[in-house]
Amino acid sequence: MLLVHPELGNNPFFGMVPTPFLYPMIVLATVATVIASQALISGAYSLSSQAIRLGFFPRLTVKHTSAEGEGQIYVPLINSILAILCVTLVLTFRASGNLASAYGLAVTGTMTITSVIFFLVTRHRWKWNAWYSYGVLVLFLAFDLPFLTANSLKIFDGGWIPLFVGIFFYLIMWIWKMGRSLLGRHFYLTSIPMDDFFANFQEFVKYRIPGTGVFMASTSTGVPPVLMRMVNRFMSLHETVILLTVTSENVPFYCEKKIEEDRVEVFEIGHGFYRVIARYGFMESHDIPKCMGIAIGKLSLKTRASDILYVLGHETFVEYNSGQMSRTKQAIFSFLSRNARNATDYFGLPPGQVIELGTQIDL
Repeated sequence: MLLVHPELGNNPFFGMVPTPFLYPMIVLATVATVIASQALISGAYSLSSQAIRLGFFPRLTVKHTSAEGEGQIYVPLINSILAILCVTLVLTFRASGNLASAYGLAVTGTMTITSVIFFLVTRHRWKWNAWYSYGVLVLFLAFDLPFLTANSLKIFDGGWIPLFVGIFFYLIMWIWKMGRSLLGRHFYLTSIPMDDFFANFQEFVKYRIPGTGVFMASTSTGVPPVLMRMVNRFMSLHETVILLTVTSENVPFYCEKKIEEDRVEVFEIGHGFYRVIARYGFMESHDIPKCMGIAIGKLSLKTRASDILYVLGHETFVEYNSGQMSRTKQAIFSFLSRNARNATDYFGLPPGQVIELGTQIDL
């Protein structure tokens, strides 16, 4: 058509449509755009939620919109960001033709990345033969790389936008993952073994408070730092102490058969101490009070979930130049931590049953 009618090169899609069907085709294209945008928005919600569960993104508010569908969620902050960016792009480029360079580089870049990731899955997850995996990779890249190379010429003509967005979110995820890893390492190095704690138990704990205290622990070994803060400041602990560790497994749903008891493991340590491990998939929301009800039943404790006191740690990050993170990275990580969703909401804890003990840390 373009060879015969080169004048239609400015808008070849609608140029192919006979004149009587032009307006119906515009309506159809608009509806298709709405459907595609909803798929993109839902995908952004799902990817954000999974990144949070896997520890690559700060905690955000995730609302489930269906009691039956686990993956039907709504993330208000991501929705607002998408809305602002969409309006900004429309006001900046004004016409869809001006956005073609950015769109082309985004699509071809995504295709290339998907091909590489698919190779990694077939080779390392599915254990395909190397010849098969590399053969499929070469076949896909034979189509993807020429497209990507051609569109890379448009980087300075709007193609920089998807690159900027991708690099921005990559840096956020990288710094967050680094900060959380260093924070976990700090807790690991500053915690003491449980045996050493019990060996000096009478020196650490002078008083036992009636009731049950749940101390959140990032690892399932050793004494949680927040418990040591409690002991060092008040020299007291509850008569019943539960060390709770919540883990995110590399599966979408941990309890596929809906047997909730399977996600909770309990261990008796001694001196009124118990360790509880609750496992969740990266597409599930936490419901800690429900898990604690299961744990209480398994341990046969004479307490109610509504009488439990949850003790959480609250970290403030300071720059003493003694940590491993640079000042800029730590400042960004500190900003993300301050603006992340608080642990009480994230774990579904009842606010009236939570106390926080703070400390200052230099990463």
